[in-house]
Amino acid sequence: MSILYNTEAVFVASHSARGNYDTVWAFYSLVTGLLNRLGRFHQPSDAQDCIEYCRYLKSLPLEAFDISSYRVKAYLLNALAFRVELGIGDAARDMDEMMTHYRDLLASNIPRPILKPVIMALVKANGVFSLHWSASEYVDILIDRLREANRRLESLDAYVATHLAIQLRRRFREKYSMDDYEEAMTILDKIITSNPNRDCPGPAAASALFCSALLADDRSRIFHNPEYLEEAIYFHRRFLRIPSTDDSQRNIITRGLALLTYVRSSHLGITGEDPPESYYPDPEGTSFAHLVASLRARSTIGKTNRWKVPEERMKYLGALETECRTTDIAEIAEAIEYCQLLLASNPPHNGSKYLPAKALGKVLFHAFKCTDNIEYLDKSIVAFRNILEMPSTKAGHFYVIDHLVVFHRFQT
Repeated sequence: MSILYNTEAVFVASHSARGNYDTVWAFYSLVTGLLNRLGRFHQPSDAQDCIEYCRYLKSLPLEAFDISSYRVKAYLLNALAFRVELGIGDAARDMDEMMTHYRDLLASNIPRPILKPVIMALVKANGVFSLHWSASEYVDILIDRLREANRRLESLDAYVATHLAIQLRRRFREKYSMDDYEEAMTILDKIITSNPNRDCPGPAAASALFCSALLADDRSRIFHNPEYLEEAIYFHRRFLRIPSTDDSQRNIITRGLALLTYVRSSHLGITGEDPPESYYPDPEGTSFAHLVASLRARSTIGKTNRWKVPEERMKYLGALETECRTTDIAEIAEAIEYCQLLLASNPPHNGSKYLPAKALGKVLFHAFKCTDNIEYLDKSIVAFRNILEMPSTKAGHFYVIDHLVVFHRFQT
């Protein structure tokens, strides 16, 4: 009803004694209502209308009408972010426009209460955009924008600082820059140490501990340094000591710790430490026949983004850790089909494609070892070569090339 009355006010205002003044304020109120409804119900038409009206308002000398130009630019940026999230319009063009507006807002004396929601909208849009398109060109820009926002906020803002660390981690995984690693770790450590209760940290500190563990794990996987491996294990244990954490994060860290301790045992000969109990998968939940049927059912009812649901993400990706535990060729065939289906179900530029792609290469090679069928070996080599062509997989290139060298020895 508010939107309806504001729409009516736009037409009525043109006949009022104050003419343009009332019309502009009616449009401003209409934009506010549309953006509120857009945030609640995600209707594409609201995003389109909001963008159109914001652009109209932005073209006016808003100060003459006692309207904040900061807020109108912030509203436009939020509406563009929703359009990226909804998958309508030209996402790359919308991202470019958002970056421009964000730069202009940072260059001006934007009030802090407006700055924070703008950053949240930009980070969210970039996260959605990177799931479907290659967003590497935006990473450097976003890092610079978040650094500037962090400086503008003066006192450490955990949300902005954490997302700056996340983007630095992302660039570290692509470029292997230790400067990015050190900067991200310094930011996260400030969040952790600023927490007043070390024994039971709050959500911000817990999130920073989670990110620290993942970042340390990345460095260990990239550089294969025993010292880095020990630090990654330390950060994983540190997170797991928190008495109350997000279940999906705890599952990820528990599995990560199990794999790290396995690597330490198999490569460094350090034994005597069993993986955490929660690492062992549920047989019914990780049955490849069950999961293949689930993926096929999804393809018949339309694709949904299963990666947004932590429990499903853990179920589907966690099964990849068990792909080479059987010598039954029928089960191996199901594992191969599962990896292929999971790989095909990911958007083209999603970084998560690396995991099923790597698992596919491994299980094909496992099938070769179990059957001596050279076709499995050839397909395994092709699967690993394909990983080298994927965006956002540089962190795994050493692993892939190392395996390709071994596989080619079997060919000769």
